Amino acid sequence: MKNIIIFGGGRWARIILSELISSKKCKKILVVTPNNYDFMADWVRQSNFAEIIKVNYRCMDLKAYDGCIIANKALDHYKTAISTIRVGIPTLIEKPYTLSTKDVKRLISAANLSNTVALPAYVYNFCHYIEKFKKIVRLSENIKGIKFIWTDEIFENRHGETKYIDKTISIFDDILPHILSILNNVFEEGFEENPEIIFSNMKSFVQININMCNIKAEIILSNNYIFRQRNLSFVDKNGYHALDFSNESWNIDSAYLPENNQGKIIHNSMKTMLCSFLDGIDLNRYDERFDVTNLKKNYSLIEKLNTKINDQNL
Repeated sequence: MKNIIIFGGGRWARIILSELISSKKCKKILVVTPNNYDFMADWVRQSNFAEIIKVNYRCMDLKAYDGCIIANKALDHYKTAISTIRVGIPTLIEKPYTLSTKDVKRLISAANLSNTVALPAYVYNFCHYIEKFKKIVRLSENIKGIKFIWTDEIFENRHGETKYIDKTISIFDDILPHILSILNNVFEEGFEENPEIIFSNMKSFVQININMCNIKAEIILSNNYIFRQRNLSFVDKNGYHALDFSNESWNIDSAYLPENNQGKIIHNSMKTMLCSFLDGIDLNRYDERFDVTNLKKNYSLIEKLNTKINDQNL
């Protein structure tokens, strides 16, 4: 049973809390949220978790905790994470990991110096349908093109709460950490760091063209669209293969998987990821799905896209 500290008082922090409680792996949880204290304290009281969860404006003794989860404002991720890492606390950081490549390097370096970890919360790497699609990629030959469509509505109800766009960060900081981690995992390839950006006429979506070991990957993003889409596809010598996980079900269309190619999305990937993190604290060895190998390159790509969009005054 672990003592865990969570920084953050928003929708995602509450989802994490619910999953931690249901895991039955936590003895005590402290939620630090200076900006949303009253709401979070009321939520804890109403959820009947008050014996386990305490809410405060700050933490006076970080060393009293076995692990930390960063789920506060993106702008605060680096300064929060560096404080926990420097005292040797294993830390799991929600996306975006940080907002600059320089800070990515600093966190990884600080974790190494403190003999601890600063892990990215790659929740999609713990989804069973992503693993299923990854197996199809292993069967493929001569992949010719990859396409990933990821669109969100401005206001969307997810997990019983309204999801709002974080207007303090760019669309690249917000969405690409998910997409790049999925591509790294499924195709096991890195990216060439010379992305091309194409905007739609109405600027309702952004298209990014990148290369993955000479394979063209086209990414289409929008956080201001009419409906939600999550569609990953590729073409090889045997045709078209696609994974759709847009809503509450997943579907795979592939010649390599003629049967059992659809199902409901079971929302256990978050719990699986969190339990894996907690188990890693005990073992001092962490699941390879938390791998930080591609973090620097991924955030370098995001940084270059942010520079390109700023240069165009968009």
